[in-house]
Amino acid sequence: MRSVVGPLPPPVQRPAVRGFRRRRPAPRPRPRRGTRIPARTFAVVAFVIWGAVLVLFDWGLGGLRRPRSLATTGAAGGPPAVMFPEPVEAKPAETQPVRSPAAAEGPRETSGAAATVARWAPTAGLAPLIVPVAGVSTEDLRDQFDEPRGGGRRHEAIDILAPRNTPVVAAADGVVDKLFTSKAGGLTIYERDASGLYQLYYAHLESYAPGIDEGDALQQGQVIGYVGTSGNAPKDVPHLHFAIVRMGPERRWWKGDAVNPFPLLAGR
Repeated sequence: MRSVVGPLPPPVQRPAVRGFRRRRPAPRPRPRRGTRIPARTFAVVAFVIWGAVLVLFDWGLGGLRRPRSLATTGAAGGPPAVMFPEPVEAKPAETQPVRSPAAAEGPRETSGAAATVARWAPTAGLAPLIVPVAGVSTEDLRDQFDEPRGGGRRHEAIDILAPRNTPVVAAADGVVDKLFTSKAGGLTIYERDASGLYQLYYAHLESYAPGIDEGDALQQGQVIGYVGTSGNAPKDVPHLHFAIVRMGPERRWWKGDAVNPFPLLAGR
């Protein structure tokens, strides 16, 4: 098509406009969190910590009563598994000790080929005793020395019944020779009397008196522990198992001849 004026000018070439893209803002850095612990690892660590706490707690409570280890029981040089074994049969050459009026004990049977032999452990040097349980009179005592026990043995002691946690007192002046824990006797105290010849044995204690320790001097009537049912005592019959042993020349606290405590406590 032609213009009346002249030819039309060529069309103006416009530069191509590129499309505008909106930039997205860079993501903000998230705050750095602590390292995550797997649930299984956390459970194991918590279990170990809890076990350590229980062990420390048990150790702390055990230290209050100062129990003694049973590792030496029955070993060479240590106490035997049975605290008071049957006395050895008297040799024919031995002179039988004179019976003490204070300890009116009956004859003691000895096994073997020999006939029945009358033996008494003399009580010379043993000071007068008091009933080692507070509130118990001599009329409440019963002679149980010759009563049979398991394994063909005799009791060779006296059981003094009393409510749990009744104070146990020293029957005579002496020294704490040993605080010992055994399966049979439970918490026990061995007291060496003032003469150094006898051991006074207190067993089945519920606990020791606060502050008591080996080597402590004891006065007659001093509280040394509390009646309980530790060891093999029936759990519903709290009582004190009290025994007296005359030690041999070697003066071992776990070895000697049993003495009947009933006539000494009852004054008969």
